[in-house]
Amino acid sequence: MYLDITMFKQKNGGEKQPITQLNAPIRIVIDIPADLLAKGSNFGIIRVHTGVATLLNDLDDNPNTITFDTDRFSTYAIVYLAGAAKTLVSIAVTAPPSKTTYTAGQSFNSAGMVVTATYSDGSTAVITGYTVVPSGVLTSYHTAVTISYTENGVTKTVTQAVTVSNASGGGIPDTGDDGIVWAISGLLSMLGCLCAWRYRRMRHSKSR
Repeated sequence: MYLDITMFKQKNGGEKQPITQLNAPIRIVIDIPADLLAKGSNFGIIRVHTGVATLLNDLDDNPNTITFDTDRFSTYAIVYLAGAAKTLVSIAVTAPPSKTTYTAGQSFNSAGMVVTATYSDGSTAVITGYTVVPSGVLTSYHTAVTISYTENGVTKTVTQAVTVSNASGGGIPDTGDDGIVWAISGLLSMLGCLCAWRYRRMRHSKSR
């Protein structure tokens, strides 16, 4: 991206005259366009003055701006710094979801949740392209969901605590494998009672 930074002087309403060089440098701060920031690279600025290209150092730690000192005014260009691309370091839930309490059988709702990524250059950004596990219904065994995010081949995860209670009313309690054992035990007990009843009835019939 090219920039034409020009300075003029005007005296008593007279004609504007361009200034190409100063006696001392001044500091300039440029906001990096959002479409360039989205590409996830570090940036620098090159000044081209009288045919000479000079790379100027970024003097601040703000990843969204470039700050430099210059005493020459000509053509400037924002450039990518090779080998300095930022990488994903971690993600965090910086605002919890609106709903964290569920009944077994409901699915996780991420509404209101804010997930923020931190990068190797110290910058942060709110992200949306994450996945949540489990993606289906919740059971009372679930105490948290796992949030995963991948960027440029790097995957990071974070958990969000949830509370899941059993559904009210009849039926088998939602207790995972214990619920299955409970159901089988109950069924076997019923079958045992039925067999005992049939056995007693058969003996009673024979005794007549």
